[in-house]
Amino acid sequence: MSKSHDITELLYTELRPKECIRARVKLIGRAAIIETEHGAKALVNIKNLCLYAKRLNLCLENYECPETLAT
Repeated sequence: MSKSHDITELLYTELRPKECIRARVKLIGRAAIIETEHGAKALVNIKNLCLYAKRLNLCLENYECPETLAT
């Protein structure tokens, strides 16, 4: 296993928030603005929105991710 793979695995398991962080999404063309309940904001490509939501344990209040990525 490579060092970068170990770090990625650590991020997914140990450092990922344990509880879901509520977030709202605003779609603008092919981009999405994510705003969390804590006030953090991010601009992401809509293609990657569900990947980031899963990675950061975000519960998107107004956007549905496909079941294959939601679990």
